[in-house]
Amino acid sequence: MEAQGEQLLQSLVDHEKAVIAKVEQARRDAAAIVEKARSEAESLLDKARNEATALADASRAETEQQSEAAREEILARARAEAEKIEARARGNRDRAVQLVMERVLP
Repeated sequence: MEAQGEQLLQSLVDHEKAVIAKVEQARRDAAAIVEKARSEAESLLDKARNEATALADASRAETEQQSEAAREEILARARAEAEKIEARARGNRDRAVQLVMERVLP
């Protein structure tokens, strides 16, 4: 009976050691899974940051292009208007000189 008790006790000890080993392996596996998830999350965050930066840069460049195009359009209209005014002024100057000449030198 005593031998049977020792054998049962040894069996329990072996079983407990096996369970402890499984628990330790499960902890290591869980730690590895958590580390892998953390690494993947960090990688995804970096990728998202890079994409956001690229989108912001593209948007900024497009806005600058649109602003430059608008500025050029406004300048072109202003130049055209200035040329019209200058042409009218030349025409009026010629008429003004003619009027002065007619009134001063009758």
